[in-house]
Amino acid sequence: MSPFWHPLSAVYLEEPPVLASPAMLRMILAGEGGARVRYAGDRMWPAVRHGQTLQIQPLSGRRPTEGEVVLALDAGIPDLLRVRRVSDAFELAADAEVDPARAVPEGDLLGRASVVARPRGTPAWRRLRLDLAEAWGGRPEAPVDPADSVRDKYDEQAVHYARGDGAEIDPVLAARIAASVTPGGRILVAGSGTGREALALEGMGFEVVGIDFSPRMVERAAALARERRARASFVVGDLRSHAEPAGSLAAVVFTYDVYSFVPAVTARAEVLARLRRALAPGGALFLSARRRSGLGDRAILTLQWLASRLSGRAGAWGDSHTRWLDGSGRLRRSFVHVFTPRALEAELRDAGFQLEAWAGGHGLYR
Repeated sequence: MSPFWHPLSAVYLEEPPVLASPAMLRMILAGEGGARVRYAGDRMWPAVRHGQTLQIQPLSGRRPTEGEVVLALDAGIPDLLRVRRVSDAFELAADAEVDPARAVPEGDLLGRASVVARPRGTPAWRRLRLDLAEAWGGRPEAPVDPADSVRDKYDEQAVHYARGDGAEIDPVLAARIAASVTPGGRILVAGSGTGREALALEGMGFEVVGIDFSPRMVERAAALARERRARASFVVGDLRSHAEPAGSLAAVVFTYDVYSFVPAVTARAEVLARLRRALAPGGALFLSARRRSGLGDRAILTLQWLASRLSGRAGAWGDSHTRWLDGSGRLRRSFVHVFTPRALEAELRDAGFQLEAWAGGHGLYR
């Protein structure tokens, strides 16, 4: 069974409580001979718990040994990891994640943590326990409109998305769009974020407009468009009320999971109805949504639904949440609806869309 929620963690300075950068940690360790940090998240559960403060000591020339917990750069980000194996490089992994250990060069080790406890059981068992506890006791933030919790998340994380590396649009998705959409056609990017996908589509010869719920995301997208002298336009908007002229779109492209951020089946039906009117004959809908179908996934979603009912909160089966860490290290939760593939297909069929193919993170509908 794969984890339902991805493990997450980050290291924050104890005072002031800000996300620790590699440069800052190296400076403190070299200048003060040690650093106190606060851990946020659950990748190292149960040896290290969310909110726990730890002392980090410099390596001082002594190489870590198997079983030690170290502060290391994981994809360039400081985090706590356990040494699984020592060879030419160090093989590190977090206690509560099921992914294989990763080779990390010695230069990316910053220090050793004051952690004595060693976890019992397998990583898969630890993840299952955490998922069950989160399903029963984890509570998404409850504003009047659940979608507001999504906007809060992406407003705060806009700065990190703007620094994103790698391809601006998935090459497989780009190839599917190029093969399925009229050259030069007008495309609406739903959940356009910092504009990377939209600007990539403009570079492919399309006319592009992006819409996003997060004002800070749109600010950064517009700034990037000005920097590149691009013609793509970006608007702050809510898909539940946004309308494009009838027949004006050659395609609609949802970025990853954005359809799942729309609360309530009735609201999603209205979104699809407006998009159908906006699409020209033969227009394409590339839709992405959070999908899970295994028995374990269904058990987690059912447990969440029961917990919601018992606590007096209204919610549909499949209503769930994503987890994220804010700038001060608080664990936050934002709304997401998780579909079974069959339920998603039924929702699209009811709106008049037929699935042509699902590949990677997107289904192509017409």
